[in-house]
Amino acid sequence: MRAAVAVGAAFLLTLHALSPGPAQGKSKAEQTIDQLFDVQQPAVRDCALTHAIYKGATSVALEAKILVNREGRVFGVVVKATVNGGDKASLQTCLSDVIRKVRFPRSGESMRQIIRTWQFATR
Repeated sequence: MRAAVAVGAAFLLTLHALSPGPAQGKSKAEQTIDQLFDVQQPAVRDCALTHAIYKGATSVALEAKILVNREGRVFGVVVKATVNGGDKASLQTCLSDVIRKVRFPRSGESMRQIIRTWQFATR
């Protein structure tokens, strides 16, 4: 258990270093979407910890391609995980489940695509 806590602490320290900086040059809609993902960051981190880091992975790269309808509901999501250990399929399912719960702002477009990436690592 101590090893898991130590890995988790090291992971959280690294996570902070890999987080993106403030939004510069982004539209208001893009900033709103960033804020929605910021709220989901603990759930995304939990997916990475539970399904990859705690199972031996030292690096996790995630990419989500999300299709959102005009009402702001997720129409479809494809998650690609690149990990060097852990349970890749469970990680992808976990992140997909987190994303499907997000309610995005309404849009005049019938469908829009959002691409989001995350990187986690232990040192």
